[in-house]
Amino acid sequence: MATINQRFMAKAARLYYNENLSQAEIAKKLNTSRATVGRALQQALKDGYVRIVFNFPNEQHMEWESQLQDRYGLREVIIAQEDVAKEAALYLARCMKANMSLGITWGRTMKAIVDAFAENEYQRDVKFSGISIVPLTGTSFPSEANPEDLHLSYSALLANHFAALLKGTSYPFPAPLYVRNNELKRLLMQEPEIQRIMERERRCDAAVFGIGTFGKHSSLSALEPQRTDFISDLQRNGAVGEIMGHPFDADGKFLSNEVSDRIIGISMEDLRNIDLRIAVSYGDEKVPAIHAVCASQTANVLITDGKTAAALIDHSQGQGKIRLV
Repeated sequence: MATINQRFMAKAARLYYNENLSQAEIAKKLNTSRATVGRALQQALKDGYVRIVFNFPNEQHMEWESQLQDRYGLREVIIAQEDVAKEAALYLARCMKANMSLGITWGRTMKAIVDAFAENEYQRDVKFSGISIVPLTGTSFPSEANPEDLHLSYSALLANHFAALLKGTSYPFPAPLYVRNNELKRLLMQEPEIQRIMERERRCDAAVFGIGTFGKHSSLSALEPQRTDFISDLQRNGAVGEIMGHPFDADGKFLSNEVSDRIIGISMEDLRNIDLRIAVSYGDEKVPAIHAVCASQTANVLITDGKTAAALIDHSQGQGKIRLV
């Protein structure tokens, strides 16, 4: 039962014993199977965590999770006890269902999640077939990159590796992440192969992505390293973060600009239409961006660490009543 860790047992037990939810209701709420919930409850009893009172460590984290879920209207908040990428990998393993389609992005966070999945052999507990892994963007590969950077920036390679672990299927995205000409993007978007992968993106059951801060060192600025004017303009317009190169303001409103408009990948509107939207992000400097993503419902699951969760609670309380969109 490698995919059932202490935090998951605690959450299932609280919902079952404190909130009187059925195992089927818990399975739906936590995006897993009823059998997994049943095994978690049995293991909690066997291990002595559930008696008359709860005996789980990090009870404070559980309280913070509940506060953030209620505050933002999220399906679930997961506060990692140690390794955020490992906790995210566990969550994905528990969420897997037959014929599920999962969209992934590029970058160090996504690579760390896939690596944690492999190192802990979570694929052994995924018994379902027909799983598909879909890259959500085209390919970014700077000419000066080394082979390790290639794995960080090439979401298709991560998709291939992840799909191989799950004995599933991955799909290539035959386009660059970014083009410098609007007409070229228009022509590429008419290609049948690109249209097919974009349609697969829109049909994903779940998507996992990181949240970036916004500034001169962001991934968006790396697309046009010789220019700083558009970064300054976006900062004046209130940009606080970005997702897949798309900047947004403190309300989670995406800010159109000439650089992001030439990115080839899933649109933020289509991302918001995916049923399960999992944001994996942590760090004090990212708190305003995480707040915006959660308050705008761009993500409905957040995986973070304890320090960030505490800062996010303080930040959200200072924002007054959150208007969910």
